[in-house]
Amino acid sequence: MTNKRKYGGNLDKFEPGDLNETLCPNTNMFDKISEDDAEKVIEIAKKNEKRAIAMSNELMQTILA
Repeated sequence: MTNKRKYGGNLDKFEPGDLNETLCPNTNMFDKISEDDAEKVIEIAKKNEKRAIAMSNELMQTILA
């Protein structure tokens, strides 16, 4: 979210050069997250979007640590 531009109507846009500075995990890093945990986030998102975002952020910290 730190490497984007904001345009009218709250449109977030990434320019090609903006992506050079982003943190992006590779697919192997996702093995650190269990499928059950990912499914829990998806189910909670159906009822409580803010809680699901918080949970997914916690899971991402596992990947980026």
